[in-house]
Amino acid sequence: MNTTNYGIWEAARVANHWRALGTQARAIAAESAGELARLQAAVDAAEAAYHATVARNRAEREAAR
Repeated sequence: MNTTNYGIWEAARVANHWRALGTQARAIAAESAGELARLQAAVDAAEAAYHATVARNRAEREAAR
């Protein structure tokens, strides 16, 4: 393999490497976004449960008066 062919081969190898890293980065970002959405849903559910409990306790206190 002469120097020119090696340079072309090496440039293609590096380009493929960076392309693969980009694909991995997009997959990680998508997975992270999915995990963030799941965590946000859990936080929203906990917050809704808290507010429901506060409202129920308030109603029970009002009913006891």
